[in-house]
Amino acid sequence: MSNPVMSSAALLPMSGSATIPTKQLLIALPSALMFSTSYTMKWMSELLA
Repeated sequence: MSNPVMSSAALLPMSGSATIPTKQLLIALPSALMFSTSYTMKWMSELLA
C-alpha cells in the first residue's frame, strides 16, 4: 500500500471526521491532493525513465 491516495483515503474514516473541524479539513484536503498528485507524477516519471 504505497499509493499515497489510497493510504490517505483509508486514514480519513479512521481519524473520525467528528474530531476534525470541517474548515480545517477543507484546507488540508486540497494540499493533500496536490501532494499525492505531485508524488504520483514523480513516481510515474521515474517508472518511465
